[in-house]
Amino acid sequence: MLDVNNFEYMKIGLASPNKIRSWSYGEVKNQKR
Repeated sequence: MLDVNNFEYMKIGLASPNKIRSWSYGEVKNQKR
């Protein structure tokens, strides 16, 4: 299984947060931490 935390870190390393948000059209529902 893919480590989600590792994957998010990798995306942030490759692109700006705004770019990531533009990809994440629905992924960012789980911000209930």
